Amino acid sequence: MRRFLLILLIALLALPALAEDAPAFSQDALLLQSANRALEARYGLTPALLGLFDVEITHYGDVCAVRYLPRSRPHPRLTGEYLVLIAGEQVQAMWTHDSVDPAVWQGGALTSPAWGAPQLLAYLTAGSFDREYFDEPYYTALPPDRAAFPEDGFRGIEYRTGDLTEQEIAAPAAIGRAAVQAMYGLPDAAAAEMHLVNVVKYIRDDGYAVWGVHFYHSTEPDEINYVVRIDAESCEILTVTVITGGIG
Repeated sequence: MRRFLLILLIALLALPALAEDAPAFSQDALLLQSANRALEARYGLTPALLGLFDVEITHYGDVCAVRYLPRSRPHPRLTGEYLVLIAGEQVQAMWTHDSVDPAVWQGGALTSPAWGAPQLLAYLTAGSFDREYFDEPYYTALPPDRAAFPEDGFRGIEYRTGDLTEQEIAAPAAIGRAAVQAMYGLPDAAAAEMHLVNVVKYIRDDGYAVWGVHFYHSTEPDEINYVVRIDAESCEILTVTVITGGIG
């Protein structure tokens, strides 16, 4: 334990700006944090439920649109899409099923034509076999989740393959853990329980590098994976992605 703490201290001292200001979120990461909080406040979507959606961030002048797109399960027709518009201090959250009487879905009935937080929670709470009964056949080809991975043209150096040392991964791992905790408001105990799965340093041909840090958290109602992308030079948090269920 002392050896690990010493390695972590050396790594953090080598990156003084990182130690003082971590986690430093990029503009998009801060906008995503605001959007997540808006959806939790209005619709009760916790990090585990947000992990059922892919996220797209688009800028239209001074307005940012954060879209939450349903994956193939549960059926997209039931879950609908969420959209958060952010313009300065103004944040507006909306849902495909806003026109549906909330009394229809707030009771948690699985027969509801709109699945809100109660139905999604029931879906996650069910065992993997039982979930098959929740899923309708889907026919829409959804785009793959690319939010957790750098752009094309990067090559990766992985810690778990032995290409990176403990000392090299100590700082990005610590920053990634702090970023997840800050993004989703996790208590200290929950943040400490997150298991570090892997650390990858993605390097582009022109030398630009990005850290990819993957955490796994076994919690109720389901396992959660967090993937953090960090600019290797500035140590700015580029993205924090939550994925509910297994990866791969």
